[in-house]
Amino acid sequence: MAYDWGREVAEYAAMHAERSTCRRFVRLAFRDGCTDSRAPADDASGFKVGCDVAFLSPTVAHIVNAAERGGFVEHKTGIIYFSCNYAVLSQVVVFLYLRWLENACGKDMRVPDFTPLLPDILSIMDLAVYLDLPALVELCVLRVAENFAGRVRWKPSTDFPRH
Repeated sequence: MAYDWGREVAEYAAMHAERSTCRRFVRLAFRDGCTDSRAPADDASGFKVGCDVAFLSPTVAHIVNAAERGGFVEHKTGIIYFSCNYAVLSQVVVFLYLRWLENACGKDMRVPDFTPLLPDILSIMDLAVYLDLPALVELCVLRVAENFAGRVRWKPSTDFPRH
């Protein structure tokens, strides 16, 4: 059975609602060109995320602020769509909530480490680059490196021809 990222997003959204004074929200949604079987029917339209969380991504902040001036179609729909699936977007949203908790709670609370799932890691990295989240890109790179540690035997002299 697949991990229930939607439940985790809901838990962090509840923590955010308790601790944040922000009452402005943005809806982050996925559009992968097909129905994602891992997405619950009620999450088909994405995640409602506080702007103080969503704006940890400079890209989201720019899209929302420019949309308010009529610069993007999101001004009309109120939804920012990403070319990814449910699992990828939900993991990125969990990452954003965890970063927000780290900033908001400081040492008052131990924030769990975020560990992206390997099957989604390249798509998460792709979305993290677009959203300008270098810490998430680095986490993904480290996760890939840990996965291959000790299993890859690369010999430059034999694996690639020298010119």
